[in-house]
Amino acid sequence: MENNNLNQNEESNLENNIVTTENTIKENKKNNILFIVIISILLLAIGGYFILSKVLVEDNQTKEKENQEKYQEQETEETKEKEVLNYTLNIYKNSIGDICEYNENYCKDLAFTIKTKTENAKLIKGQDAFVLYEDDGLRIYNNYDGSITKLNLENQYKNYSIHYDNDKVLGIVYYNEDEQSCKYSLSGYYNIKNGQKIYDNKYSYIHTVSNSSYLTAALGDSIYLLNSETEKVELSSIQKYNHNGEICYIMGGYMFKSYSNNNKSIYYITDADEFNVYKFYSNDKKIILDKEIVEGNWSFKDEYLYVIDGEIIKKYDMDGSLNATKTIGDVKGLLENYAIYVENGNLSLKNIDSDKTIVLDKWNENYVYDKSLISGVYSRERLDSMGEKDKPEGVYVVVYYKEKDANDNYGMEYCYTKTGEIKTFAIKHEQGGRAKPVLYLYPSKTTDIKVEFAHPEYLTTTYPKYDNVWEVTAYPNGDLYDKDNKYYYGLYWDEIRYSEVDFHEGFYVTKENAINFLEEKLNIIGLNPKERNEFIMYWLPILENNGKSIVYFELTKERERDNKLIITPKPDSILRVSIHIKKVNDYVNIKEQKLATFKRHGFTVVEWGGMTY
Repeated sequence: MENNNLNQNEESNLENNIVTTENTIKENKKNNILFIVIISILLLAIGGYFILSKVLVEDNQTKEKENQEKYQEQETEETKEKEVLNYTLNIYKNSIGDICEYNENYCKDLAFTIKTKTENAKLIKGQDAFVLYEDDGLRIYNNYDGSITKLNLENQYKNYSIHYDNDKVLGIVYYNEDEQSCKYSLSGYYNIKNGQKIYDNKYSYIHTVSNSSYLTAALGDSIYLLNSETEKVELSSIQKYNHNGEICYIMGGYMFKSYSNNNKSIYYITDADEFNVYKFYSNDKKIILDKEIVEGNWSFKDEYLYVIDGEIIKKYDMDGSLNATKTIGDVKGLLENYAIYVENGNLSLKNIDSDKTIVLDKWNENYVYDKSLISGVYSRERLDSMGEKDKPEGVYVVVYYKEKDANDNYGMEYCYTKTGEIKTFAIKHEQGGRAKPVLYLYPSKTTDIKVEFAHPEYLTTTYPKYDNVWEVTAYPNGDLYDKDNKYYYGLYWDEIRYSEVDFHEGFYVTKENAINFLEEKLNIIGLNPKERNEFIMYWLPILENNGKSIVYFELTKERERDNKLIITPKPDSILRVSIHIKKVNDYVNIKEQKLATFKRHGFTVVEWGGMTY
């Protein structure tokens, strides 16, 4: 019994030992697995750390190497560029600060110099502080920071414009112009930022809108406002005009942008002569005005647009809403927010915003208000650039006299200064008006015709007497008869000198070649034999008496801008020629003027005249 119990206890102890051993083995196995897992994780972490470190080191080394190579390339390129800029291109300006080619009579003031690669670098286009020039390819020089940018653009076009925003060049507009008509060949735009062409051969004309990213472009019967940054069309407008009897679309029309401190804008579209305005748009591209507004009858000041409408001056916000109106009698023009007008016998200025009136002088019927670029609001910087360092900044109103006054003055400048003073500067030099403009009328059939001038106040001598209008009966051969049946071969007048040309281009003419010169150029322009003969008989003696002269032909677009002819019925084709002659002492290397040939069509009008300097 005892043995049995003993055996049972031994068996029980054995079983307990076996269980304990199995549990121990299981526990040890579990611990071993856990240990292996931990060791594996540690090994993976350590390996990943070393791999990641190696990748980062290699990546940093690669980037550092790339940066170093890039820097070395830049340094090499800069060194190379510096090494080859061994020559100098002189850039000149005229009396009003415009960049132009050197001319001893006109463009002789050194503006700045550009270091160039080649000895024969040449100015292509200058706009403000920017210069497009040829120097082993086309380059742009920025006079603000002295930087030079080489362009990936071929120098194969007739015309270039520099598109800039304040002190930064954005791109170059390039195109070829068919000077025989209003048609333009397809043009394009070169983007400075990426060195790529956009709009290439898409539009027939592209024009820059300075100090913005905008361009205007013509295609078919529309003008488009383009954003050169987004390459999107933001606005379009239709406008037609007549050119030499040919109905054209507004290939030469421009849409500009005016700025305010609040970054608001007004867009306005002008006709082909960059003179009259047909449409004003608000900053949200809505039309404010859709009518002809001649130059001098609209202006900008800060975020406001001022427009003369009859005897009323209208002031618009840039969102297109009418801000204010003011009734003023005999308004002569606008200079920013100042109206120039005659009231109670006084030549006066009125500040449209403050309603303050400044009397400048007594008005005389002998006076003609100048609407050209001479009247204006001039800053100190602008006056200095014009060589007028002794004159104060302020609002300048210029009048010319039809006849000299008692003190032998030919006109007067009135300056309303920033300090509220009125200063006067007598014009002592003779202005010398346009001599013998004569007008020929050639209708297709016998026609009663009315001829009027946009600026009759510019006229001095007229024949027959001009009294607000000329009314004649015209025959196809050019014969004219007035209401009393009196015969005239043409209509004659003289004008005061209200604008001049700058002779940035033209011709050098000597006494010896004057006849051949006139015959050749007048034939190119399109005068018929009779018109050429009369023209030469009048102007040849002047050229011969000068001995040496420079000559510029002012043609229809410029003449229409200065004193537009209003003819009823409207001509099918019109040619206006004004020769400008300046005596010089020596040979002048002047850029030759390109002359278009006039094509007669239907009811034709021809005018010729000129001016001496």
